[in-house]
Amino acid sequence: MAGSGSTLDSALEEYRRKREFSGTPEPEGSVRKRRKRTSAPRFVIQKHAARRLHYDFRLEIDGVLKSWAIPKGPSVEIGEKRLAVETEDHPLDYADFEGVIPKGHYGAGRVIVWDTGRFHVEDDALEGYARGKLSVELEGSRLKGRWSLVRTKGGDAKQWLLIKSRDDSDSEQTPPRPDEDEQSIISGRGFDELDQPERAAPSEAPDASKVPYSSAESTHDLPDEARQAPFPELKPLIPQLVDEVPKGDGWLHELKLDGYRLLAEKRGDEIRLFTRNRNDWTARFPDLTRQLAELACDNAVIDGEVVVYNSDGTTDFQALQNALKDQEEAELDFVAFDLPYFEDHDLTRVALPERKALLSRLLDASRSMPNVTLGEGIVGQGEALMEKVCEMGVEGVVSKRLDARYASGKQSSWLKTKCINNDEFVIGGYTEPQGERRHFGSLLLGYYEGEQLIYCGRVGTGFSAKALSSLGAQLRDLQCESSPFQRGPERDISRLARWVNPELIAQVHYTTWTRDGRLRHPSFQGLREDKRPRQVKRDIPERASMASRKTPSSSSRTARPSSSKASPEVRLTSPDKILFDKHQLTKQDLADFYQDIGDWIMPYLVRRPLSLLRCPDGDTGECFFQKHPQSTFSDPVRTLAIEDEEVLYIEDLAGLLTLVQYGVLEIHPWGSTIDDPDRPDSLTFDLDPGPGIAWPALVEAAKILRNILLTLGLNSFAKLSGSKGVHVVVPLTPQAEWREAKSFAKAISQRLAREMPDTFIATATKAKRHERIFIDYLRNSKGATSVACYSTRAKGEASVAVPIRWKELSPRLTPAHYRIDTLRSRLGSLRSDPWKGYWECDQTIDHDMLEALES
Repeated sequence: MAGSGSTLDSALEEYRRKREFSGTPEPEGSVRKRRKRTSAPRFVIQKHAARRLHYDFRLEIDGVLKSWAIPKGPSVEIGEKRLAVETEDHPLDYADFEGVIPKGHYGAGRVIVWDTGRFHVEDDALEGYARGKLSVELEGSRLKGRWSLVRTKGGDAKQWLLIKSRDDSDSEQTPPRPDEDEQSIISGRGFDELDQPERAAPSEAPDASKVPYSSAESTHDLPDEARQAPFPELKPLIPQLVDEVPKGDGWLHELKLDGYRLLAEKRGDEIRLFTRNRNDWTARFPDLTRQLAELACDNAVIDGEVVVYNSDGTTDFQALQNALKDQEEAELDFVAFDLPYFEDHDLTRVALPERKALLSRLLDASRSMPNVTLGEGIVGQGEALMEKVCEMGVEGVVSKRLDARYASGKQSSWLKTKCINNDEFVIGGYTEPQGERRHFGSLLLGYYEGEQLIYCGRVGTGFSAKALSSLGAQLRDLQCESSPFQRGPERDISRLARWVNPELIAQVHYTTWTRDGRLRHPSFQGLREDKRPRQVKRDIPERASMASRKTPSSSSRTARPSSSKASPEVRLTSPDKILFDKHQLTKQDLADFYQDIGDWIMPYLVRRPLSLLRCPDGDTGECFFQKHPQSTFSDPVRTLAIEDEEVLYIEDLAGLLTLVQYGVLEIHPWGSTIDDPDRPDSLTFDLDPGPGIAWPALVEAAKILRNILLTLGLNSFAKLSGSKGVHVVVPLTPQAEWREAKSFAKAISQRLAREMPDTFIATATKAKRHERIFIDYLRNSKGATSVACYSTRAKGEASVAVPIRWKELSPRLTPAHYRIDTLRSRLGSLRSDPWKGYWECDQTIDHDMLEALES
């Protein structure tokens, strides 16, 4: 299958091999990184008069256009099936291609764009493509509604069927048949007119927002509120920070991006890019400037943000900063979200939906701008969107009042709500490095109150090796003799500090503010260059705290084992000792983390025998497992004799924090409690990938195991191990003894290994595990353990074992996706437990199940 599981270069290899670009007008296509955008992906249907007339159906998936040739055109009647033959992947630039491919070249003939727009899928499009079943909802100018693409079984793997599906809407209006519309939806030309200039699109095109502009004729369609005005010198509208997404249908909610806010100004053929302070950054973005010069208008001001996307669709400020400093390659995108000025007209008094519609039409009419996209959002449903984006690890949501005008400066008509607190702070000093850290230890941060720089904490995590080196050199050049802080750090920090002139601004993620005005759990994201230090103020939300709004209450977990919610007084010796070296996380950081998530982790720990991985000198030092008591443990860690074995267990949060005091970085409980140690209340299948097994294969394996368990009537739950595997956990009513439980788990594992020997193996022999997944059932015996839900792992990334919903398990995650510094935002955004129903699950294993597995 073209393009699947390969880099983009190889995905376009067949496309390029078939074409001689010196003789064909088709685009060669630029290398694009795969990542999600803020807008829905694009589709295009091109009418292609080659040797035989056909229609090319293309979907933007994984950085390219997945393509199918449909001889009779798309199906339009519900249930109607059309043959769709998969062809080579095409570059995204091809979506705008119209023209004549000369004779003698591959695909010679005439091509027009018959329809184009956006499409939506319920699940991951790449996963559906790989499975051979895609359900898409098209939002085009001519085609609107649902279609299914299904790969035929047997025979040629490139043969698919395109089937028109029934829509949820009440409308039964049939889309136009391809042979009823002979003209291009974007240029208005037919095949015979491709040698002529473009003209207006057909008047019957139903979606006026898709009709492109002609700069000479566009202004007569402007809203009444648009006023003719000279070209302005604008500053952007700045959203006000709040801690609750506004309710109601009067708001448009968009993803909050983590980049540089810019105003793109087009005056004739000239493009200029300005920061919020009117600094000219045009020279920093030559490729985006070239693309924006293709805007289909004479003059305009577009408000947007330059970002770098991660592969999971989130934006990465540090990658953006590194790209600007030529420290690493990254693709830059300009996300456009407002149009305050257009074609000699001031649009600031025009309502937001109309400004957005004008912007959408402008971008759709403009060619050769693959890295300029429309920032889209949803009206209403703000709380649901907030929950979703916080689960994704996105910074937050920007909410914009639909009826508000555009005005420069901070306005209450735009509100920002954060999952992750993310602000700028002035750097006033640094501390010397410890351990293996080089250049500096932590940065001393502050903000301005009037003319005074107020100290608010230090940040020692989030630095790459390049950032440490580069920033260290800058700090040495800025050293000064005295502290720039009017209200400075504590005495023990000041004694070790090196002061600098307050000229650099750090962008920092953090969880909250402490009562004494310090940042809690800060993490460095990069330096900001688009603000002046004295503009950095403390940004205080205007409503009740997010933490109190978002933390799930204990009443939703009434079936869980109870644990104390008190804040225990556990004395930590050497609280500044580094336990996770890469991120410079201390013993105090780990204790704070567990105290913050106590309601989540304690039900999986209380009154269970524990095996502990202790690393007294941190994750880079010597670590060892401890299962039996030592006199060094203090009272909150308790002991009990089970038969002839002394075991450790805890009753409450004080016990957990005591484990931190003794350098415990991993907690592995039994699958039974001390009250009923001989009968398990859960089974754990650890799917351990051998060499050569990629993460998507592990995801699919976990779902196969889940399905087998379901056929036996057993519900199961997924957990990211925090290391390299996935745990599939089966809750049980304590009834069967350990011997029966182990036999059952072994039978499951052996059945999978027997039926899918190329995928699974049920023996622990490492020599046989190459390119196969070991189903570790050996954890299901008395005294065996597996890592606890929400326990940290003694890994360099400070990762955490995290329960997730089955629908979240996808190639977009990794086993170590969540870390100490990112898990709080996920938990704070959840409305319900990802393992909802786990503690109420009433199910047992029996002899009939075992017989069914062995038959």
